[in-house]
Amino acid sequence: MPRLFVFMGLLALLCGCSPRYRFDIKAGSCLNPKGPNCEVDARDSYPLEMRIYPLRSCPDPTALKWDAFWEEEEVQKTLKDVWQAAPERFHIERLKSEEIDKPFPRKTHCFLLVSMGRLEGTRSVITHRFKPLRHRTSIMLDRHDIFIQNTTHVIKETDKK
Repeated sequence: MPRLFVFMGLLALLCGCSPRYRFDIKAGSCLNPKGPNCEVDARDSYPLEMRIYPLRSCPDPTALKWDAFWEEEEVQKTLKDVWQAAPERFHIERLKSEEIDKPFPRKTHCFLLVSMGRLEGTRSVITHRFKPLRHRTSIMLDRHDIFIQNTTHVIKETDKK
């Protein structure tokens, strides 16, 4: 019986099934505040919009046009060489957890994770390589920043004044 499952798994991989990837997302006690700091009781926190873009390759996040992430057409132009599919969008609230578990396009080699703070200039962008043998990633959110556990990555924030 175990051989049957191994055979079926290999057959599914060879037949073009889209790989599934799981993001476990946990928000901190201060999320998307209206100012630089949160109140002690976090009354200042608001749901944070997050987007996950599946890409064919990883772009340099420091070279991206940050203002483009407000308009979908601009994002497609900015990512035109690596664009795979529309992003997975969701809102997460403080101290909540979210699980995104879904198939992504077959040629996905990288994910671009973007958090969209409610203030202009409060966005974070991270690239995360798809790991074929590891289909699960834990993400932590604080204020509007994205942190991926057990990885080294580039975080770039914009601060317009």
